[in-house]
Amino acid sequence: MIRDYDLVKLSTGDMLRTAIDSGSAFGKQAKTTMNSGGLVSD
Repeated sequence: MIRDYDLVKLSTGDMLRTAIDSGSAFGKQAKTTMNSGGLVSD
């Protein structure tokens, strides 16, 4: 389906894991929020 309609797959989970792994300020905040059971806002 992605190929047939030229769609782009976006995975917020992958994006968050990348940010956390990078050690960025956003990644640190996201990790803290996720570890406390919260949802990361957009």
